[in-house]
Amino acid sequence: MRSPFVFYADCAVCVNIRLIELQQAQQAREARENGVVNDNENEDDSDYEYDYNDYINYDDIYASPTHSSFEVLDPHDPTLSRLATLLFKRTNEYLQGEIASGGDHYMLLEEINRLAITKYTDLRNLAVNLNRTLTEYNDLYGNTIKPLLSQIDDIDVMVTRLEENAYRLDSYTKQLKTRIKEMYDAKG
Repeated sequence: MRSPFVFYADCAVCVNIRLIELQQAQQAREARENGVVNDNENEDDSDYEYDYNDYINYDDIYASPTHSSFEVLDPHDPTLSRLATLLFKRTNEYLQGEIASGGDHYMLLEEINRLAITKYTDLRNLAVNLNRTLTEYNDLYGNTIKPLLSQIDDIDVMVTRLEENAYRLDSYTKQLKTRIKEMYDAKG
């Protein structure tokens, strides 16, 4: 049930509209009491239990202070209106700035994401190229260089054996020279 005692109004026009509503509700109530049925009657009007004559004076109508800082029939204060307009304008500018700032942050994040995607794509391409090059070098090592290194190892082993044989031969030659010298000295 709507209460006839509380409504939100900022000016005399709103009060007049509310008084008309009150008057229509009173007429509907009287018609119900007299047994006259109106097909266009609003269901909400049936809940009103008040007398229009009780609220004929504007001072009796209460405007909720939660929605209006104006007295019902007092003219609006131009300074207050100007300050309220300025407040709403600046609040609008602030909120628009916040929205624009959020949009700018979003655009910045999109740009960072694009740059990160580009960077990671470059790094992925580099990794793919490095992997391909490493595979080629491994194949080259396995097919070409490893057999050559094996041959070099074999040659090294042969050279080591040859060196050992050369030392042994040198040692044997020195012993033989010493014996021959001893034989000449003994004959001589």
